Formats: sequence, structure tokens, C-alpha cells
Amino acid sequence: MALARIQLAMKSKEGAEQELAAALESVQGNDVRELRELADLLVTMERKPDALRILGSLSAEKDMAKDADLHLTTARLARDLKDVALQQTACARALAADPAVKKCP
Repeated sequence: MALARIQLAMKSKEGAEQELAAALESVQGNDVRELRELADLLVTMERKPDALRILGSLSAEKDMAKDADLHLTTARLARDLKDVALQQTACARALAADPAVKKCP
């Protein structure tokens, strides 16, 4: 994923796409940090629906129940993509994870 970001910084969209493809093939799926980085890269590369699938899956995992930031990020992206059901679900999870959350997208 770092190589894709380097390619983006060098304004090489084709190189970034190739590195993204390599990252997608090599991702293990059990490293939360890696999956969040991949979702962020997908958003950067204008592949928001793919990023939302990753974030939606992560947000639904029991281990992530207390991660309000993840749920808020998922809700924002769901709002951008007009996925009302996922937005509402992610907002409910964010509020349950952190009562200090006052506003959800």
C-alpha cells in the first residue's frame, strides 16, 4: 500500500493502480490496521464502494464494537455513497461505543 501512495505522490495513476492490485492480492484480511489502510487507499483511488465494503465488514465485527472512530468513518462513507441503512447502523454502533459522540453523519 505504501508503494501505491508513492506512485500517487509521483502522479502515476497507472503505477498506483498496479500497486493497489498487488496490495489487494496480498492482503491477509485478519489485520485490522492493514484493512483500514487499504480502505483509506481505496477512497483515495476513487473506489469508495470497495472501501465501504471493507469498513462495513470491519464495523460489524464484535471485536470492533468499541471502536467509535471506525464506526464514524464507516457512517461518513456510507452517507457519501447514500447507503442509508449502513449509515444508520454505523451511527448506532458509534453511539453505543462512545456515549461522548454527539453527532453522527
